[in-house]
Amino acid sequence: MIKLFKRAPARGSAIEAASPNYIALTDVGMKRDENQDSVLARPLPGGRLIVAVADGVGGSDDGAAASKAAIDCLYRAVRDANHPERALIDGYAQADEAVRRLGSGDRRPATTLVSAIIEGDRAWIANIGDSRAYLADGRHLRQLTEDHSWVAEQVRSGRMSEEEARQSQMRNVITRAIGTGESPSPDIIGPLALSARDTLMLCSDGLHGLVDEIEIGELLNGDYGEETAPRLIDLANEAGGHDNISVVLYRPA
Repeated sequence: MIKLFKRAPARGSAIEAASPNYIALTDVGMKRDENQDSVLARPLPGGRLIVAVADGVGGSDDGAAASKAAIDCLYRAVRDANHPERALIDGYAQADEAVRRLGSGDRRPATTLVSAIIEGDRAWIANIGDSRAYLADGRHLRQLTEDHSWVAEQVRSGRMSEEEARQSQMRNVITRAIGTGESPSPDIIGPLALSARDTLMLCSDGLHGLVDEIEIGELLNGDYGEETAPRLIDLANEAGGHDNISVVLYRPA
């Protein structure tokens, strides 16, 4: 078994959880003073695992509180649940309510939330917002989730190219989020079969918005080991690091 993940990048980063087959790593980036991202990788009863990334919005304090509340609420909701898909749907509804309660007056904190429950060689993935889930299979990298953002909707409708979306000043405008009070149902993917060569990656837009998917794929499908996750953070910071950066990696043992 590969022993993974001893090193974190030098500036403003923290390894939140690590084991021989998963890591949750978050970094403040190069431009921000506070980290509004939250990450999760925690075992569940029955040999299952919950992993998640949340990217808070609404100002530094509100964004950080929103992402943490969503992560904590999701974990509590799925901890003892038996059906992964139902657990994720219920967990997202409870997270939405918890984040909504943080608001008052004109304050409307919110957060993205992408997560996965892994059970044996299968994964169930849920998403709201523009944090993403990817799967690397040893040869290719595939984006599993669809962004809930204004630019992504323009690209899907054919009104904007991928390159135009990357350069757009609207690229950070999300159209669905946890905390809106609308109890949005997440997109659900799964059960997704996982093989021994697969790597599941969850990340915030501080990573996928700055690092080319070709580079990400080369790292995840290449000489995978303890330097992989820190190197992804380094690449985002080398590209400017204008946002907080979070990544969770999982590879079957």
